[in-house]
Amino acid sequence: MEKARWGALLISVFFVVSILGTFLLYTPPQIQPSDSILPDIAPTQLSMDAENVPATVELIFPKFMLIAQTSESNITDIDGAIYALGNVRRINSRFSMGSIPELGAGMHYLADVQLDEGISIGEIAALVYLIESFETAEIFPYALISVPQDIEFTHPDLNIFREGSLIDNAAEAVVSTDTIAGDEILVNITATFVGSDVVGATAFEIENLTAVPVNGSVVLESKVASLEPSLLLDLETDYSGTAQLDAIESEIRAIANVSDFNLSAPFLEAKVSVVKDENISDQLASDLNDFLHTLTADLTFYNSGFLRAGLFFDVGTDLAPIKRSILAKLDELEIEGTALQEPIGHAFGEAVLLSSDASGTMGEISSIIDACSLEFELIQPGEVLVTDAEITNEETGLTYIVESQLVGTGFSDSPPQPDNSVNVYADYRILRGEITLIRAREIES
Repeated sequence: MEKARWGALLISVFFVVSILGTFLLYTPPQIQPSDSILPDIAPTQLSMDAENVPATVELIFPKFMLIAQTSESNITDIDGAIYALGNVRRINSRFSMGSIPELGAGMHYLADVQLDEGISIGEIAALVYLIESFETAEIFPYALISVPQDIEFTHPDLNIFREGSLIDNAAEAVVSTDTIAGDEILVNITATFVGSDVVGATAFEIENLTAVPVNGSVVLESKVASLEPSLLLDLETDYSGTAQLDAIESEIRAIANVSDFNLSAPFLEAKVSVVKDENISDQLASDLNDFLHTLTADLTFYNSGFLRAGLFFDVGTDLAPIKRSILAKLDELEIEGTALQEPIGHAFGEAVLLSSDASGTMGEISSIIDACSLEFELIQPGEVLVTDAEITNEETGLTYIVESQLVGTGFSDSPPQPDNSVNVYADYRILRGEITLIRAREIES
């Protein structure tokens, strides 16, 4: 899971580098001189890639790339919040609009952050994640790596293969926050060639061969350390159900213990899908297809092995009468075992509470949503204290001791009071012989 997540984050880094500046593939036009003196013509630059190159981490620089999703539009304020953390020497930042894997769509703050010498990136990273204007954030340290002398580069679009060497067999690389000097890693390299010479290169860690994390989950006894005065709502809805979200939001805001609440609605297509796991006769298919075309011209229809039809409408269209007419036609044609489906998405909201005692509030919110016949999950965030826990990893057979650690936990079963004992389902990670609890979830009674 950790390797897959790092792979997804690598895509994010490639996205950002493409934003910050890509190498140019440029061949200047031929110029006919007016005399016998040949003009100076810039040599052709070609960007090429090499994958899964073995490398050794020689040094971690006091510098990192920061990618954060934010709604703050004043970049000076964000820079100022990072400078305020202390020991920050220089920030080179910009905004970008778009979608970045693991971070989502929206406005993103991109920055190279230079720290004072001797400052731990890990310590600063922990503070960066707490900056209020960041909805999500990822940090990637820069490192000096050494690589083999001969590396095979390719340009898949041009079907070009070329062997090259980096200057001093070294490059600057973007690595994971878990990577340290001395680690053996695999990297992807993007290099700029002028003729047969490499004049610049950037590398990205894709796997750490020295420190491979082992992940697992375990049930632990713990004590409630704290409860936040907030509730997190994850509500599942189909297209038609989104019409109820405004009313749900208003009713939750009216609860006495709620000081603020906002619900973000998913964007769902106005679509009805006709689904049957078996195909129907050609005559029935023709009759049904003709009828569905009377409802909308925007239609897909498939009847081979199984039946699938998709009817598309303008957003805002009430699908209820359309579904009733389709069901009536299916009955008329005696087509059984068919289901009508709508697109499904999730609405997310956070209720800010006046008190961290949320047991009554959870019940009120649950009643509001139950009345709308929607599926949902309601969680109160907090922390538990795990002490003297013995954990044996099934994959390695090794046993580790967690002497004392606070773990972020979600409570969903009538949240207990601080100091109450609770059983939690905890995710952990073992790296370099040390175990760390990542997150936990209360086991519902």
